[in-house]
Amino acid sequence: TYDPWYGWFPTYAPAPATRAPDTTGGLRLKVKPADASVYVDGFFAGVVDDFNGAFERLKIERGPHRIEFRAPEYAPLGVDVLIQEGLTITYRGELTRP
Repeated sequence: TYDPWYGWFPTYAPAPATRAPDTTGGLRLKVKPADASVYVDGFFAGVVDDFNGAFERLKIERGPHRIEFRAPEYAPLGVDVLIQEGLTITYRGELTRP
């Protein structure tokens, strides 16, 4: 077919591949202090302040996970969570001084 822009044989980008279904859930954090580090299954994910707003959440694959909060001069806090696909849960907590 003729395309006045591309000429006789236009080359179009290939159709996008189908995307895998989203199997993640979310965790919103309301933890004090807000500058505490967040670890998911032992890996650094950010600080609490990155995941505590109305549109801010920690996106995690569904299933059980270990969440740890660490901050200088505070005792670490660890919680076990079960993330469900498509749902966002809120965790509220506070680190204590030893």
